[in-house]
Amino acid sequence: MPSVLRSPRFWLQFCLWFALVFGLGCRFYGLNWDESTGLHPDERFCSGIVPRLAWPSSVGEWFDSAKNPFNPSNLVNDKGERDTHYVYGQLPLIIAKAVMGKQTDPPEPTLIVRAVKVIQGKKQDENVEALPILRGLSAFFDCLTVLISLLIARRLLGPRWGLFAGALVSLAALNVQQSHYFTTDTFAATFMTLAFWNGARWLDTRKWFDVLGLGFWFGCSLACKLSSAFFAVAWLGFVLLAWRRYGAKRVLPLALCSFLLSFWTFRIFHPMMFMGTSGIFDLHPDTRFLSFMTNEAIGPGGQKIFTREWIGDFGQQLGITSGEVDVPFNVQWVGRKPWLFSLVNLGWWGFGWPLLLAGISGGVWALRRPKKVPVLVIATLFVVVSLGVQGAQFSKFTRYFLPLTPMFALLAAFFWRELLIFKPRMRPAVAAALAYSFSWCLAVTGIYGRPNTRLEASRWVIANIPAGSHTIAETSWDEGLPIWGFYPPNGSYKDQRLESYDLDTPKKRAQLEDALNNGEWLFITSGRSWQNIPRWPQKWPMMTEFYRALFNGELGFDKVQEFTSYPGIGPFRIPDYNLEEALNVYDHPRVMIFHKRSTFSPENVDRILSAAPLPTTDQFHPRDAPGQWDSLPQPQ
Repeated sequence: MPSVLRSPRFWLQFCLWFALVFGLGCRFYGLNWDESTGLHPDERFCSGIVPRLAWPSSVGEWFDSAKNPFNPSNLVNDKGERDTHYVYGQLPLIIAKAVMGKQTDPPEPTLIVRAVKVIQGKKQDENVEALPILRGLSAFFDCLTVLISLLIARRLLGPRWGLFAGALVSLAALNVQQSHYFTTDTFAATFMTLAFWNGARWLDTRKWFDVLGLGFWFGCSLACKLSSAFFAVAWLGFVLLAWRRYGAKRVLPLALCSFLLSFWTFRIFHPMMFMGTSGIFDLHPDTRFLSFMTNEAIGPGGQKIFTREWIGDFGQQLGITSGEVDVPFNVQWVGRKPWLFSLVNLGWWGFGWPLLLAGISGGVWALRRPKKVPVLVIATLFVVVSLGVQGAQFSKFTRYFLPLTPMFALLAAFFWRELLIFKPRMRPAVAAALAYSFSWCLAVTGIYGRPNTRLEASRWVIANIPAGSHTIAETSWDEGLPIWGFYPPNGSYKDQRLESYDLDTPKKRAQLEDALNNGEWLFITSGRSWQNIPRWPQKWPMMTEFYRALFNGELGFDKVQEFTSYPGIGPFRIPDYNLEEALNVYDHPRVMIFHKRSTFSPENVDRILSAAPLPTTDQFHPRDAPGQWDSLPQPQ
C-alpha cells in the first residue's frame, strides 16, 4: 500500500472532498421530482412568468416601467386585465430568460436548451420541459454558494477548515431542498455570499475591484429579493473595519463608489421598482410595486391621527409578512414563538443541530475575540440581525435563512478549530458532526428518488375510484386529486370543495353538509388545512370540530389509504410533518384518502357541525390571533 494511503491526513482530505462533492451532486438528483406538474406554487408562478416576458426594443424601454415588456406588472390576460402580482426581484427572471430563450411560437431555444434536447434524445423541434432546466439553474447557483463559502473559509481559517466549511454548506438540507425549486432564494444567497467574499478580500488586498465587487454583488442580491437589505449590516461592517485599518481618506471614496454601484446595479436589474418615464434617472417608485398612502383618523381626544399604509404588490407582501393581511398560508404562524420556532426548524431540518449549535458557539467565541477575527464578527452580526428581525416577524419561513448557511458553516468551522486547539481529544466530535450532516443530507435527498406522494396518490385514485364518483377536496388553496395531467380513462370525477379557509358561517355549514352528504371520497393532500386551521379556533370553530370528528372516526369517513415519503435512509423514516409546512407540503406532503362508511348519517354530520358556535365577526387579522387552543386534531 502506498504510504500516502496510510496517512490520516489523506483520508481526512478524501472524506471532506467526498462529502462536498456528494452534497453538490444531491442538488441535481431528482430535479424532475414532480414530473413537471408544478407542485410548488411559487415556482409554478415564477416559471409561468418567464415565457410571457420579452426583451425590450431599446434601453429606454427597459427603464420605462409602464412600457417594459419584461415587467411582470405589465402582463395581462385575454381580457386585457392585469393578472400578475410579482413581489420578488427581476434578476432571476433575467437569468432564466437568458438560459431558456424564447419559448412562445415560434420558439428560439438557446444553446443550453438545445444541449438538453440532445441529452434527452429529443429532436430540436420538440418541446422540452422547462422546470427541470430552471431547477438546474437554482442548483447551479447553490453550487456556486458552496464553492464561494469554501474560498471564504479557506482565506480566514486555512485550507483544511475551508474545505470543512465548504462540506457543511454542501450538506445543508435546506440548500439541497431549495436547489430543487426555481425560486429567487438561491440566487439571492449566492450573490450575498459573493459580496461577503469580496468584502473579506478587500480587508486584506485593499484592491479597488474587491470593494466594487462588494457593492456590485450586494446590488445583485437586492435585485433578487428586497429582503437582501439585511446584508447592509455586513456591508457597513466591512466599511467600518477598513476605515479603522486604513483610514477615512482611503476608504470613504471607495465605500461611496461601492454604495453607488450597489444602488445602480439594483436599478438596472430590477427596473420595475421605479417609474423610469424619463429614463434611468427617474427614481419615482412604481406604485404598482410599492408605494404608501396616509390615512387620517380621529383619536379619542378629538385629535387627528395619521397612519401610513404600504400599498402596491410589495406593500401587500409586507402586510402579509407582518400578519396584518389575512391569507390562508399565514395561518400556520398563529401561536408560533418568536425565534424559537425558526431555530427549531433550522435545527431539526434546515441545518441540523450540530451545524446550528456549533455556528452559534462560534459566533459567541468570535464576539469575545473581535480583534483576532473581525471578519467573523461581521458574519456573526449579519446572522444576529437576520435571525433577530426575521425570526421575530409574524411570517417565519425557514427559507429566509438560506443566506445564513455559509455564515453558520464559517462560524462552526471556526468553533471546531479553536476547540481542537485546547481539546484535541474532541476530534471524534468533529467527525460526528460531519457524519450527522452527511446522513441528514442523504435522508432528505432520498425524497427526490421516490415518487412524489401527490402523484402516487393520483395514480391510486385513477386505478381504484371509478370515473363519475363524487369526490371532496379541502380547499382551492391546495392541490386536489388527481393532480393536473392525471385523468381517469373514462370521464372525470364530480368534485366538490369544502373551502376550509372560508370563514365559518351558516352558509359554509350548509355547503359542508351538502358536500359530505353527496361525496363518497375525501382527499387531504397535505397538512396545510388540518394542521393550521385548528390553531385559530376563534375563527374556525366548526372546521376545528370537523377535523376532530374526521380523524377520530365520528364523522363517518374511514381513512383507507395514506401516502408518505419522509426523509430517511433505507427502511428508517423520520416524520417531519409537524415542522414548518413549506419544508414538506411541496415535495413530500402527507396525503390521506378517506372513504364514506355505509353507516354515514347526515343527521350526525349536522349535529357535529352545529355544535360549534360560529364567530360573530368577520374582522380577523392573523397577527392578533390569540394562539390558544385546547388540542390540535391528529390523524390516527
